[in-house]
Amino acid sequence: MVSNFIAGSVNAEQRAQHGVDASLSKPKVAISSESLRFLTYVCFWMFNLFAMAMNHFFSIPYLKKGPQLDDGSYEDKDQCGAFKDTPMFERRFGFDQKTESHLEEFFGLANICTNWDYYPSRELTAMIFPIFEYSIVAYIIFNYIQCKIQHRRGELSDAYMRAMHILTPIQIVLCIWFRLIFVFIAYEEPRGHTFGFLCLQVGLIIMNIMNPIYVLETKQNYSFLNWLGCGRFNGTRVFAWTNMIVTFLVALVKLYATAYIVFNLSGDKDILYPPLLVNKMFLTKNYGWWVDQAFMIFVAIVPLITSFSRWKHEPAMTFEIDLLNVKEIETGVVGEQTPLVV
Repeated sequence: MVSNFIAGSVNAEQRAQHGVDASLSKPKVAISSESLRFLTYVCFWMFNLFAMAMNHFFSIPYLKKGPQLDDGSYEDKDQCGAFKDTPMFERRFGFDQKTESHLEEFFGLANICTNWDYYPSRELTAMIFPIFEYSIVAYIIFNYIQCKIQHRRGELSDAYMRAMHILTPIQIVLCIWFRLIFVFIAYEEPRGHTFGFLCLQVGLIIMNIMNPIYVLETKQNYSFLNWLGCGRFNGTRVFAWTNMIVTFLVALVKLYATAYIVFNLSGDKDILYPPLLVNKMFLTKNYGWWVDQAFMIFVAIVPLITSFSRWKHEPAMTFEIDLLNVKEIETGVVGEQTPLVV
């Protein structure tokens, strides 16, 4: 420990005198952007599972009990938060969140958001949420760096890189704004609450459209997908095109439904959700519910699998980390041609 402390405070020659390998001062770190994408989706499902648990064990019993006092009487909370009565449900004495949630009333269906819409799950989940937020921003940044390197090597087109220049900062902002789901309370500001979800949707859609295009441009080939080509086509390209087209089509419907809520496309303050999507489809579920499931599959489950596969098959970036003296920079020892990534 003493040797390491001394080594960190002296120059290379002095480190050598103390028997410290000079190369240890330049550690190399290998990072795959796809490993970060995989981590992002793992964190996404972790915070969702956490919210489900908090909702099940704390919020649902709390809401069902309602504003009941220790002596068995009820405190009238007709005008208070989640317990305020509405035309459809009387909530002042408690309600069943599974069937009488505000989203169920507003949109005709309950989605994954209901797991963190109410106290105390909302506050507890907000504490865990940053693991997803930070991981997705880290992925977007490192993915941009990797694409920049591959563009300089001629593996990505100028058009793709121009799109990355524009879309990368947009993605970062949109994914950060997802936190608005905790700022706007679902039963008080449903449009503002949904706006946060809309931001994440757009960010994930961009990500899940650009990734198949990346696979197509870099001519990736995964042998385990060969069966999709039926012996006539490249299975990887078939998968990339199929994934991109289906994601785009599902996303159009989902974005329309979400934008309908946020921007009040009906023009009627009492109609929040597209009437067509409230109609029953089958298994007692309406169209909107099935669109939700399809959307989650293509933007939150399929990418979890593909990111893991790409992480294991594609090369990682290697970063060499060192401390530079200001004089070295001023004298030109370090310049524009100094490689930041090896």
